Amino acid sequence: MITFYITSRIWENQDVELLDYSFLTEDGLANLVKENPNGLILVAPSPFSCAFREKFIEPNLDKDGYICEGVFKTSLNGVIVDFRLIENINMKLAREKRV
Repeated sequence: MITFYITSRIWENQDVELLDYSFLTEDGLANLVKENPNGLILVAPSPFSCAFREKFIEPNLDKDGYICEGVFKTSLNGVIVDFRLIENINMKLAREKRV
């Protein structure tokens, strides 16, 4: 199962590669999943509308617009894909301190 780790350069080593998913189409996402069936893909949160956000993020946001961690399903080109969303703990802790 592919895992998308939601993080930021603020909390990670500056050399770490974050996936730029803004240009990926549904076909591109299907290829990404096919090439990394058990991969850990690091992504930075983004409000921009794109296929990745539509397929993986928007259906899994809480009432305040934050990531719900867990295992989910989505459909890419008619194929059901299981995936996991995990958020960097530092991002969650920083939110809790603001409240």
